[in-house]
Amino acid sequence: MGAAEDEELRKAQKPRASLSQVLEFALKEFGLGAEEEDVKNLDSYDDQNFFICNSLKAETNSADQPMNKKFLFKIHNGVESKNTTFLEAQNAALLYLSKKGFNVSVPQQTLSGEWYAEIVLTSPKDVNSTGNEEKEKGLKKLKVKEQQRHVVRLFSWVEGEIMHNVEITSDMLKNAGQYLGRLRQALDGFSHDGTKREHLWDMQNIHLITPYIQHIDDISIREFVQDVVNEFQQAVVPLQKELPRAVLQADFNDSNILIDPKSLKVIGVIDFGDMVYSCKVYDLAISMAYSMIKPLPNCSGTETAAAILQGYCQTNEISECERKILRICIASRLAISITLGALSIYKDPNNEYLKRHAQPGRNALRSFWTHDPPDVDSIFKNAIETGTSSKIETH
Repeated sequence: MGAAEDEELRKAQKPRASLSQVLEFALKEFGLGAEEEDVKNLDSYDDQNFFICNSLKAETNSADQPMNKKFLFKIHNGVESKNTTFLEAQNAALLYLSKKGFNVSVPQQTLSGEWYAEIVLTSPKDVNSTGNEEKEKGLKKLKVKEQQRHVVRLFSWVEGEIMHNVEITSDMLKNAGQYLGRLRQALDGFSHDGTKREHLWDMQNIHLITPYIQHIDDISIREFVQDVVNEFQQAVVPLQKELPRAVLQADFNDSNILIDPKSLKVIGVIDFGDMVYSCKVYDLAISMAYSMIKPLPNCSGTETAAAILQGYCQTNEISECERKILRICIASRLAISITLGALSIYKDPNNEYLKRHAQPGRNALRSFWTHDPPDVDSIFKNAIETGTSSKIETH
């Protein structure tokens, strides 16, 4: 099964565990004793995430979890649950980055010493069970089993304020760019076969989103997205073999960046679910793209993204080849996010998390893609020169 089919199945096989199931499973597999008020259902794209506090003494001698410790309890969708090699790659990357001093969620073992457990939940029978025949015409009818096995993992809780929830400043974005530069350097030293996968969110697979562009309900945005896809195919694909590659975090955005509420400095990053082995410049382009969704006051999206670029160049480098395709790569991530977001909203219209970047993302693409390319290039070139001239020591 290919990346496009996987993406559809992720929506159909999203876990839907009840709070009582979470409490029972957390106690049984991880020795976490908690009451309902100690558990909170968190926003998630295709998985199911819970904050859980170990507030009760578990009635088992095997449980050795400290009292009142906070955790992230994650139930994976059916697709990722079958790809345990990829989940093992995530675990390895998080353990690797934690040893390098990065503030990330650290995977926890089960009572039996395993890195994950499995739970059986009931899933919908049909991917396209919306009842809207007109909208469903372009979709494949993929069947799923009623009883679905889902991988469950437990992680340490990472403290900090989500960047999306604070007033973002230019200095904060520069600091985020610096952090990404360090993270990018660290990941250059990590490898795992599980990251070498075909993933629909991987920019090099942008052509695979074409069947889903129809779900964008704004005709002008559909045209922008198709134009971006075409230009990526013409300008970037021929160069991909020349671009440096490594394992990417692949989702460094304001919903995954953690800020110290006092110093307003970046202190951590969460969500490595899009990890993939691909072109390194995509990590930078992804972060710059999402920064445009919430532009700085009195600044264009391009100028806002340039702050991240400047910070990144203080702790890392970007080649001339990467610089030349940066504009297209940024637009491509916005195009992918808009298209797959439209598909997800169609599948799950009540999910507020999915809607967070919907209209602002469309506005960002419209503004950026119509911004005079030579002017964009000039702004980015100046950011690179400014950042490069004020390098920061990295360890």
